Amino acid sequence: MIFRVAAMSGQKQHQRHQSGHGHGHGIPQPMKELENELNEEQQKEFKAIFQDDSLSKEQRRQKIKEFFEKIGGETLAKYNNAKEKMESLRSEKRAKFEEKLKNSSEETKKHFSKVKEIKNDSSLTRAQTHEKIKALFDALPDKVKEEVKSIKPHCGPCGPGHDHHGRHQH
Repeated sequence: MIFRVAAMSGQKQHQRHQSGHGHGHGIPQPMKELENELNEEQQKEFKAIFQDDSLSKEQRRQKIKEFFEKIGGETLAKYNNAKEKMESLRSEKRAKFEEKLKNSSEETKKHFSKVKEIKNDSSLTRAQTHEKIKALFDALPDKVKEEVKSIKPHCGPCGPGHDHHGRHQH
């Protein structure tokens, strides 16, 4: 689901962050399903990794991988399956997005190509990714902004293609 942060009260934003539906702090659904496999202490550690905004995307991926490797066994196997499921979902979303993008202007295609580069830079933190995408969007001419929003309706003040979970790939 997409939540417009601007429309939420501060308390609701905080609640969304805690429940995993806020701005980039949420645990992706396939991974969230693994929480049932974890004891209370492990659940806290797991959530803390996702909520640590100081981590780059690569650091977060590495910490999650190490976390499940430390647990091992059936839980590690389920993690690997969840990771594959997430990749599959990303591929499906990417294909649907590419189909939508086919009939757009060159400026819009170029914009989303730049967004993809930013999102694929695993050395960036969530905040850095968000700032770069927002700056890119803000610099667009109004006509291109409108086209971008027509392809990704939740684009705008939060940045193009950013669904408040950091999950959409371009």
